[in-house]
Amino acid sequence: WSCSFCFELMSASSRQGADKVNDMSAPRASAAVFLQNIIAAGSAAGVCKSVVAPMERAKILMQTQHANRHVLMKAEVPYTGIRDCLVRVVNEQGIRALWRGNAVSIARQVPLKALGLSFKDAVRKVVPPPDPARGYFWLLAHNSAAAGASAAMAVTLVYPLDYAQTRLAADVGKSDRHFKGLWDCLKTTVQGPLGFHGLYSGMSLTIPIAMLFWGCQIGCWDTVTKSPLQKYLGGGLVGKFVLAQGISVATSFAVYPLDTLRRRLQVDGGDRPMSSRLYSGPWDCAQQIWRSDGIRGFFSGAGANTIRVVGGAMTLVLYDEFRWC
Repeated sequence: WSCSFCFELMSASSRQGADKVNDMSAPRASAAVFLQNIIAAGSAAGVCKSVVAPMERAKILMQTQHANRHVLMKAEVPYTGIRDCLVRVVNEQGIRALWRGNAVSIARQVPLKALGLSFKDAVRKVVPPPDPARGYFWLLAHNSAAAGASAAMAVTLVYPLDYAQTRLAADVGKSDRHFKGLWDCLKTTVQGPLGFHGLYSGMSLTIPIAMLFWGCQIGCWDTVTKSPLQKYLGGGLVGKFVLAQGISVATSFAVYPLDTLRRRLQVDGGDRPMSSRLYSGPWDCAQQIWRSDGIRGFFSGAGANTIRVVGGAMTLVLYDEFRWC
């Protein structure tokens, strides 16, 4: 369903959209393009996140289960794998529970993707790209830096929603859920010992993760699709999707250990006093994971993540489609 558009239609629509923008005055054209990017990126992200939401929740459950209060109190048996996780969630919490936290994820992803992709274009205008004659390395470095800078700005603005999504998705409670919903999660955290700062638990790892992930993902994407290298894609959506999926899988595995640390710190912190936390910080968290599970502990849930990043690949492809519709 996600590949129903053809490349020729996209090209024609792109030219029509560009003609419309050229007819406007410069300020109006700039505002129109910015709004168009927000709608395109937000729509693509919202659709794709809903499709892969079950894998997103399975990934978070696998990553955070050893920091979950239900597991620590022996009220729940740890999940042994992705299949066991999905089956038990459906049997114990109902099929709707596979989408637990998805509404918050969309509420986070829509402004995150929209602002991130739009900031990227703005940054690239401030810092002009290098001369293509210097080689693709410098073009890749420029695109990656622009994407990384835009990601850092975007995640800072929407981080409380990222924190809330993790806390809601990691909650394995049935009738005794820790939070009733987004507002209850935010309110309880702010009323906790850390106050407003509790909403930014794990933030120290989020910015470098975002810069590395977006820098590699969007940087590689822009370098290939907006250069003569695009001829190797075969001139269609299938080639673009394969490229996007390959980039998404590679970059997600590169930052996955840091993402595991971030998720555990989010679940462990926020509404808890320092004296009752499992981890004193990122380094302590990494040491405990290494001692208990070794290197595999940092990649818990990576199988679900491989499927989940299909949503990221779809977002890249559909963003190019939607913004000229």
